[in-house]
Parts: sequence; structure tokens; C-alpha cells
Amino acid sequence: EEAEKEGTQEQAEKERTQQPEEQREDVDVGDGDNGNNGVGSAFDDHVEFQRVIVGCDYVDEWDDGMGLFIGQEFPSKEAVQEFVASSSHRNCFGYKLAKSDRKRYVVRCSQAKEGCGWYLRTA
Repeated sequence: EEAEKEGTQEQAEKERTQQPEEQREDVDVGDGDNGNNGVGSAFDDHVEFQRVIVGCDYVDEWDDGMGLFIGQEFPSKEAVQEFVASSSHRNCFGYKLAKSDRKRYVVRCSQAKEGCGWYLRTA
């Protein structure tokens, strides 16, 4: 009787902890019209870049919350600019353009004058 009681309790615990299977529905997203009268947004085409690791199995990510590491590659200057803009929005920080030309893009924390040493330099 004691073993039967324990078995019943175990079964009740399993039933209580099991999550119901989530129902999913296919949704037609149409032809890409996002309600902006045909005007696109910079956020319409979200792109995640694959990390490139050369000659190293361990990457020590900085504590800025952006997921950047030394040696990371981007396909274009515009991709870096979009990455910095979206990361600053997501992580609630400001930045100022320090230098930008055909080969370089350098931004610094908007609080640099107050002592923040964060900056990003890409070439």
C-alpha cells in the first residue's frame, strides 16, 4: 500500500510538471508590406553576422554587451554602422563618431569626457 501511494504521488508530480505542447500556426506574412505604404525601414532586413575565429579556440568577449571581439570581420562599413547603432539602442548607451573615412570607422562613448574609455575602431 505504501509503494502504491508513492507511485501515485510520483505520477501526479510528473503530470503537474509536464508542460502542454505549444500549438503553432503558420502565418502568411505577405509580400513584405509592413504597413509603411511601401517605404522600407532600416530594421526590415535584420542580419546576424557569423563570428570568424582565426587560429584561436577561445574568444574573450568584452563586457560591453555587444558580443564583439578582436579580429571580428564585417562585410562592409555600413554593416558596422548598423551593428553599432542597433547595439547602442539595445544596450542603452550613446556614442560619438570620432573618425570616418574610406578605410576607418572609429566611434567613442558619448561619456568619454567624463572618463569612459569605451571605443570601437574598425579598419
